Amino acid sequence: PGDVAPSAEEIVLGRAAIDDLVAAHREGVIDGLALTLILRTRVDEVPLDVAAAEQQATARQANCIRWRAERRLRPVLEMVG
Repeated sequence: PGDVAPSAEEIVLGRAAIDDLVAAHREGVIDGLALTLILRTRVDEVPLDVAAAEQQATARQANCIRWRAERRLRPVLEMVG
């Protein structure tokens, strides 16, 4: 009953989502810091305070940056999906 390996479909969908985030960064929707924080915390599941420290930011600053970026991403990702 331990860890269950992701299905092939889950892997493909995860990669597509990452590709969409990177494309949004290239298009200027989000900046590099926001992209890094989203990937580290949402994909790699690194705690926000750890990801913030990696970027020389406080957890509060990182949360605000990530929240604003995810808000800007909503309409972009809805068009893709």
